Amino acid sequence: RNSFAVTYGPGEGRTYTDLFLWGTNAYDLYADWMTRTIERLQMGLGSPEGFYDASFILIGKKPEAVEQKASLFNWLEPFDAKVWWSILATIIGS
Repeated sequence: RNSFAVTYGPGEGRTYTDLFLWGTNAYDLYADWMTRTIERLQMGLGSPEGFYDASFILIGKKPEAVEQKASLFNWLEPFDAKVWWSILATIIGS
């Protein structure tokens, strides 16, 4: 059997079905994008349906909801007190 080949579609006067039949007869493993048709399935040309899903998924633990009270000083929370004092000192000192 052949080891590998690169094809750019069927030759003149040939169909993709002919190309798939040639590939499966000439090689142990033939990989190509193929539309599944009744004709091709009756000839034994086909591929398994997706039996293994290798797509990436992101799994994470959903954080518990923390109830926050409305306050006029909520805007201070992104930074620690030391950072706010540093910002204030920078503003006054410049």
